[in-house]
Amino acid sequence: MVIPPQNDDSDSATEGRRSVSSAVTGGGSIGAGVGNRDGGGTLRMSLGIALAILIPVLACGGLLIGLVAANLWGPATATAAFLASVICIAGSILGLLAGSIFTGPQAVNGLLLGLFCRMSLALGAGMVAMIGGWNGSRFVECLLANYLYSLVIDTVLAVWMLRSTRALRGT
Repeated sequence: MVIPPQNDDSDSATEGRRSVSSAVTGGGSIGAGVGNRDGGGTLRMSLGIALAILIPVLACGGLLIGLVAANLWGPATATAAFLASVICIAGSILGLLAGSIFTGPQAVNGLLLGLFCRMSLALGAGMVAMIGGWNGSRFVECLLANYLYSLVIDTVLAVWMLRSTRALRGT
């Protein structure tokens, strides 16, 4: 069985350098356009648009989770819910930034790196909270709720940002 070479995509590894340099003119993957079309005609969301969607959606979700937590466990959990929301938003931004580094056949590695960044920040904050005695303020529960919410939103945005390459299509 002969496997055809998969390095004939229209964008090479230099696409990242082109997109950063063309971001000044508004034409790259970091630019302000709604999306870019890759060689296969698939619409791809830019990083700037993904972050512009991510931050307000996660902030509104964190606010709702904080309101529910304050109603369930009292107003003292508002600080814990706010801190958990900020940690999950920071992890989501870091995950999308880390995931956008890889393009082409390495795009799945970018998704996994973004997932690792997101998870490690939330897991580390949860471990520090458990060791530091913040468990009484329901911080870990708020962190878990915010993490699960942000995981869904991040996954949708990261897959939408993912380029449609031959390596991913299986041809």
